[in-house]
Amino acid sequence: MQYIDSIFNKIVSSNLLDLLSHRDSKILASLAKSINSTSYLTEKQAKLLLRLLKENNSVFQIDADNLNNPLWTRSFRPVTEDRKSTRLNSSHRCISY
Repeated sequence: MQYIDSIFNKIVSSNLLDLLSHRDSKILASLAKSINSTSYLTEKQAKLLLRLLKENNSVFQIDADNLNNPLWTRSFRPVTEDRKSTRLNSSHRCISY
């Protein structure tokens, strides 16, 4: 078994994203930046990455075991609470949800 993020980095460097729809290639390029940054991925981003890899596996040809039981090189980044939901604008009398 190989790390799925390592497999994905090889895909990105081989320019296979150019063979996908514009939408998918933009999303995957953005996820590649997150993988290679210090912040890494959230669990939700990892699920999106796996879904897109599975949907486009006719292009990528990733072994099914790696997609169904993925190993990651790092743990996922925790999601922090959205600051907007905790901020009260001075023009608002109360917080609405």
